[in-house]
Amino acid sequence: MTGTADSLADLLMREPLRRQAGLTIDPATVKGQAEGDLVLALKLGKTARPEDTKFHAGGALDNLQIEKFLADEKLESATATFEADRDTLKIVGDGEVLGSATHVEVARAPGEEGSATITFALDAAGRARRGINLGSWLTGSLPIKLKAPLTRANAEVEIDLTPAGIDNPVPGLSKPAESRARRRSWSSPARTAPRSATSPSTSACRCSGDRLKWTPPAPWRAPR
Repeated sequence: MTGTADSLADLLMREPLRRQAGLTIDPATVKGQAEGDLVLALKLGKTARPEDTKFHAGGALDNLQIEKFLADEKLESATATFEADRDTLKIVGDGEVLGSATHVEVARAPGEEGSATITFALDAAGRARRGINLGSWLTGSLPIKLKAPLTRANAEVEIDLTPAGIDNPVPGLSKPAESRARRRSWSSPARTAPRSATSPSTSACRCSGDRLKWTPPAPWRAPR
């Protein structure tokens, strides 16, 4: 099988393959080339049911581009390998998001809902493209890891603050570059991501690490 990536996406979005593939993707948002094998096992006759169809697909995608891959941003210049049947799914690839190298892994084991994991680093140029202007208080890149279930619209977001330098976004809060700190939260369109931090009265704010610290200035007092 050799063709375009959008043709492959269109095929997988047709019943009964759509139900078995466990993915939802708009073929109109996909560009690139696809090459691989697709095997269909069909049951014919009046008693045949959609769930009787079995398939196995495997191959590679090249020069892949997906619009609105991450919010409004697209995945570009990507290559990936894929393997799928009615019970399992595995996609591994690399491309670019916001001009940054991005690694993508999609996996589903038998009986599981599956998940997609995206890792990339948001540097100053990437932040500027998204209109994020943090001034001089944040320098360096922010490695980000997103893990989202395939069947639900939320994601676990982990930001590694280690490479970044943080300089007084609020008085007394700072962290030198390469000191360890990490932030993890859940993002969902239905609710606000939870926040976690130590009480201000402890004079320290830690983000799953031990080097991001908040020392209040002298006039600061904990709220009562």
